[in-house]
Amino acid sequence: MTKKISLALVAALALSVGAAGCKKKKKEAPKDPTTSASPENKGGAGASPAAVPAGGAGSTTPVAGASGIGADALASLPQGIKAAVGINMAGVKKSSFFDMLKNKMMSEDKNGEFLKFVQDCKFDPFTQIDWMVVGMEQVGKGGDFAAVVARGKFDEATLMPCVMQKQAEKADGDKFTIEDYKGKKLYVSSKTPEKIMAFTSANTLVVGQKAWLTSLIDGGAKTAKDGAIAAMVGKVDTAQALWLALTELPAGGMGGPMPIPGGAPKAMWGSVDFSSGIAAKLSLQLASADAAKGMADMANAQAGMAKQFFDKMLVTASGDTVSIDIGMSEQQIKMLVGMIGMGMKRGGMGMGPGGP
Repeated sequence: MTKKISLALVAALALSVGAAGCKKKKKEAPKDPTTSASPENKGGAGASPAAVPAGGAGSTTPVAGASGIGADALASLPQGIKAAVGINMAGVKKSSFFDMLKNKMMSEDKNGEFLKFVQDCKFDPFTQIDWMVVGMEQVGKGGDFAAVVARGKFDEATLMPCVMQKQAEKADGDKFTIEDYKGKKLYVSSKTPEKIMAFTSANTLVVGQKAWLTSLIDGGAKTAKDGAIAAMVGKVDTAQALWLALTELPAGGMGGPMPIPGGAPKAMWGSVDFSSGIAAKLSLQLASADAAKGMADMANAQAGMAKQFFDKMLVTASGDTVSIDIGMSEQQIKMLVGMIGMGMKRGGMGMGPGGP
């Protein structure tokens, strides 16, 4: 993720409040998060993306496998996106690490700024955001997001004036201006005027370029639901905590330390489940069946002692696709994190050249 994408995620979740991301209701006990999730989408395996027709703009033909969260998100993202990355909060909250992560975030809110925001603005992203998806038109270094869509329980009339007031009170706060467009409000940020926010419906917030938002409001926009990404999203279980679908990768790969046998993948899709440890499924489409077999063989040959950190570690090739299926228990995760921590201490916490 680039820095720009990270900022966009924060903007969509916290609506530019500028806090550390520490979120918790002060007056009310959180409701069961699973009751606010959108319908689940469990897309099965399908053909390679090039072999699955996605339909043209305005097509009424159902998109193969795209339903639930996936279909809802694609309907608010531009048709030409090359990647979609989603966070399903219901899936995230199933993790035993969720409370630990939330407590860490809360500890960083030294001045109680976010708690006051939640109380004053009556908005808690932990309980009121159902899911969020980032769409990208370019993948890799320098790639910026095309749009971000978040689905949840929003009260725009209460939330946005409160957010704008709190930002105006800060010396370095973001200053918003409002443009009215066909009964909708476009919120333009002084810091990132090229990306604006709008509630396209009572429960949907979209961050993107003005031309894209106005086309959504007008109706008839050419969305990703009719784009090449749709068939790929249909392969993914978007009910899981994290998921991704990429129809295109940079020619040089994602900048890893080692070249990939047979070249960079042509496409990639997968999901991560945090309900009990980590269960990750990832598929990569390569240039040929030989390239896929070469990658799988290399991965299995080099797995070695790393397998001790996994309950499950399977790398297989079928046609031009490599499938990676990984499972880690909570104990194994803690052991691995501990070893990484010890290694960082021995190295003087140094990250080497090019560190953060």
